[in-house]
Amino acid sequence: MRDLQVSIGNYYRCSEGFGVEAEVLATPVRSSIGFVQVLNELLRKQTSRAAEYCAIFEPPVDSRAGIIQGFEYVRHVTQHIDPVRPQSAAIFGGAGLEFRTYATWEEVPLSVHGRLTSNTKALKPTYEHNLQGREVVGTLLDAARFFAEVCPDLVHRQANGEWTGFPLRHQPGVSSRLHPEEPDDQIAALAWMTRRRPGGDLRVVCGSLTDVTKGSILFGFTFTNQCAFVPFFETPDQVNDDIALKFAYYEADVAANTLEKGSEFGMPAGRSVLCSEQPVPHWAGLPLSEAPRKEDHATFALLDFWHTLWMQEAASGAPSFLTRRERRLNASQPHL
Repeated sequence: MRDLQVSIGNYYRCSEGFGVEAEVLATPVRSSIGFVQVLNELLRKQTSRAAEYCAIFEPPVDSRAGIIQGFEYVRHVTQHIDPVRPQSAAIFGGAGLEFRTYATWEEVPLSVHGRLTSNTKALKPTYEHNLQGREVVGTLLDAARFFAEVCPDLVHRQANGEWTGFPLRHQPGVSSRLHPEEPDDQIAALAWMTRRRPGGDLRVVCGSLTDVTKGSILFGFTFTNQCAFVPFFETPDQVNDDIALKFAYYEADVAANTLEKGSEFGMPAGRSVLCSEQPVPHWAGLPLSEAPRKEDHATFALLDFWHTLWMQEAASGAPSFLTRRERRLNASQPHL
């Protein structure tokens, strides 16, 4: 499963840029297709759950099985052609930055289909229903989610519990999913984010503010590998829920213990990266046992600065969802 997870991220990175040529995308997508099929065959033949797994594909067929059968079909097709081609336009984010080429699964020519075995030919309608015309990354996420649902132990995780290779990097203005577990519906996705641990290694609280509808809001920075790429905003209740999930929050002086290194990470104008020379617990003390409750204050920058950042997340509509997701998943780390 680790190979599939990493290969999805590799394909995603290869798609960065305007008008990426199909040949550039061909190798990473073939790798992902191959890893899907390897997992499919492994579960069918070489595990104690083989009978249970195979039953998913027998009548009445589990609705989730179609994505795997579609990949089984395309695995054979890739021996003859590359069924992925980039669309003519690229979707991009704020201020015309961060272009990405979104490729879709093509219609398979009859001349290619005719060279397949009868068993593989029978899978063509499944391919057409589950993959054809759909954007590639989304279908790969569907496949990874399927394997995680039928065999959770397959998921390869980082030391902090997050899936290896995820979340995919946030792109301003683009709502496509960044994680195999992420629901398609935004309301469901918000609920999913509140139930899971935040992304990153730990968080440092830098103060609190009062929102007219949500009451007290704690804010600060999320750190991964001693660097903070995004702020966070959470209610005290959410912080307590995160602490119950064994996620560490601290309260400390970030300004006195970090340096701004945004230029070293190639961040766009206005995006800072705060880096600590020492592991954060060395200067942050003991993790909090519960959310602090204090009057409005800020130990880093001015309170007005935090109010401005909070409004990006508190406003209604799609942009606020994307901001919330970026911060909650810690999905802004550059590819190092």
